[in-house]
This record gives sequence, structure tokens and C-alpha cells, in this order.
Amino acid sequence: MAARYARVDAVRESMKGTRMQRTTRRIAIASQKGGVGKTTTAWNVAAGLTAKGCDVLVVDLDGQCHLTTGVLGTPPERSLWDVLMGSMTAEEAIVQGPEFALLSASEMLSRADYDLGGRPGRDFLLSRALKGRRDPGSGTRAPGVQDDYDYIILDCPPSLGIMTANALAYASEVIVPVTPGLFAVSGLGMLGSVIAETIDAGVNEDLAIAGILLTQYGWYGSAPQHRVGRGGAVPQAALPACDSQERGDRRGTRRGAKRPVLRAEESRRGRLHRTRYASD
Repeated sequence: MAARYARVDAVRESMKGTRMQRTTRRIAIASQKGGVGKTTTAWNVAAGLTAKGCDVLVVDLDGQCHLTTGVLGTPPERSLWDVLMGSMTAEEAIVQGPEFALLSASEMLSRADYDLGGRPGRDFLLSRALKGRRDPGSGTRAPGVQDDYDYIILDCPPSLGIMTANALAYASEVIVPVTPGLFAVSGLGMLGSVIAETIDAGVNEDLAIAGILLTQYGWYGSAPQHRVGRGGAVPQAALPACDSQERGDRRGTRRGAKRPVLRAEESRRGRLHRTRYASD
């Protein structure tokens, strides 16, 4: 009997930090404006968290498939679209990339507003896929993949359509990348209204804005917060332009590198700043 209890204790000890005790942070990287660094932010934050020893899943919700092709080279046959359509589970569709697990995008996601617009519960398709579906008869929930990860990062498309709505219904927090330009800053109000409606309507009452992330600013003397501050939006965190975001003659070669900036030279400002951001 003592040996049996010893084995039980050993099993419990081995399960520490696994799905029974894990609280998953679900972070949406969202903005209705394109070109502000959503994919670059999602990729590098995920790579930084993985480097810290965290289990990370990235979900590419953008029909442009930029993150998927950047990480894998070519989109795999299994994708988020197959999961949303019910032809396979999230566990079956997830692939392992060089740094983190990835639930890849498909070009079919660009049709989501048309093909999924009439489906009941369309805003909760992603939640059901990752959390697990509930059996209406027994009331029990089939295990999903959420509890297998410390962080789930959602790379949203540049719109406020169904895929972004699914991300906001599932996420626990939102990071909003914004460039230091008038048009990018002026678009923050619309996204803020959608987030407020998501909370007030009871779709996701736990949703919170983790911060506004300033991207693609030049390292040219005056503080970027001052320039953006004139428009009435002062960011809580800021990252300099780097890798695929950085302007200059080498921009094209960096875009073709297909690697997170955290794997670039240690002296690069972008690497240092994104490493600190992932740590925070």
C-alpha cells in the first residue's frame, strides 16, 4: 500500500505545470489597420516567450497567411479553416514550427465573413475549437488544446470582421500595435469601441486591453511618445522598427530571412527591445 501511494505522489509531482494547473494567457494582436506590425509582433513575442521556456501556440487568423508562410515557408494542408468548418480538431491541425506550435491560416479565411456569416454562434467558433466543445446532453466539455499551452497568441487580420470578432470573444487580453502616424492613431477609437461592445454585451466580460504597442518608429532623437501624444494616444510600450518593419536599403533581404528578430545579432536594437517586451 505504501508503494502504491508513493507511485501516486510521483505521478502528481510529474504533472505539476501541466494542463491541470495551467492558466493560459490568451493574447490577441489586433488592429483594423494593415501594416502596423501585428504579424511581426505576434511572431517575435511568441519566439521570446518560447525562449523563456513557455509553451506557446500561435493562431494565424489572417487569410493573407503572412505568419504561416513566414514560419513554415508554405502553408500546410491542415489549417484553422478546416477546424472552423468542423472537418478536423485543433489538435489535428496544429503543426510544430521552429520556435512554437502553429495553427496555420488558409486563404479561405479571407471568405470567412461570407461563408460563416450565417452560422449560429459564429463569434465563438474559435473558442469552441481551442477550449473544447461542450456536450449538450451531459454538459461536460471535451478536452481542447488550450490547457496544453502557457500562452496562445492570436494574429488577427487587418479588419473588424468575423475572425477578429472570434479572437476578441476568446482572448483574455488585447495588444494593439500602432505606428506613429495620424491615420493609424485615429483608428484606435473604432477598435476600442468594438472591444467595449464585446465586454458590455457579455460576449467576453474578461477581455482587457493589455497595452498599445508603438511600432516602426525611427530612432532619431525626440521621444516617439511625444509625437504620438499630440494625437491624444500615448502608448504604454514602444518598440523600434526592426527586421521586416525597418526602413532602409536592407528591408527586402530582412523580409526574406523568415526568422524572428530575436534570432538576429545581439547588438540589434530591435532584438534587445523585443526581448525586454517578451519578458514584461
